[in-house]
Amino acid sequence: MTVTVEMDLKEILVKLEQKIDTVQKDITEIKVKQENLDVRMGNMEKRMEKIETEVSTLTADIGDLKGVKSLIIPIIVAVITSILTLIVRIIPGRF
Repeated sequence: MTVTVEMDLKEILVKLEQKIDTVQKDITEIKVKQENLDVRMGNMEKRMEKIETEVSTLTADIGDLKGVKSLIIPIIVAVITSILTLIVRIIPGRF
């Protein structure tokens, strides 16, 4: 038993063309999405570089503050000593 299906060549070509158009649209959409992702990745890389720079700056600033911290106690002692010396000089004959 043989089944014969007859189709016009024009109909076959039209259907193939429609499918090719659909595939081309899908590929174009994928390319656009990929380009958008590439742009976003580039922006994220720039932001990461900026964050890394800020972290480096903050780390250096914290290191500087630690150095200043070690000077605070001697400065306080010097100021208190100066104030006490002035007070002792202002009050003559009591000490």
